[in-house]
Amino acid sequence: MRALLLSLLLVLSATAPVLAQPAGAVTQVHFRQGGRAVIPGQLRAAATAAYAAQGVAGQTLSVRVISADSLVYFTLTAPDGQVVYDGSTAANPDAFSGPLAQTGAYRIDVRRLPDPDAPAGTVRWVLSVSLTGG
Repeated sequence: MRALLLSLLLVLSATAPVLAQPAGAVTQVHFRQGGRAVIPGQLRAAATAAYAAQGVAGQTLSVRVISADSLVYFTLTAPDGQVVYDGSTAANPDAFSGPLAQTGAYRIDVRRLPDPDAPAGTVRWVLSVSLTGG
């Protein structure tokens, strides 16, 4: 699965425009038929790309971020502001799957890992979000 997503990352980064978000902007996740969204992006050091995914309590939300150089992670925050998942402290920093406890907008913040040895410049990544059940 990881190889497939890395292949997707390479294809999308070569063919799709990669848009930078203005500071503080939150982009709505639009699910395609089947409840999945795939979003390519890029980050510079200390930047955050923010997304909101609407979900209903009881649905299963799965989020994965893939980067060829593994320099990104994400946090997932519930509608009430509680952090559900923090990839900077998780054993698996690039994937989450679990049932939603609340109905509303779940925020996904994609960030670069704070690594002083990481190369400068832009990191490209692909965010995969799926919502099932409910």
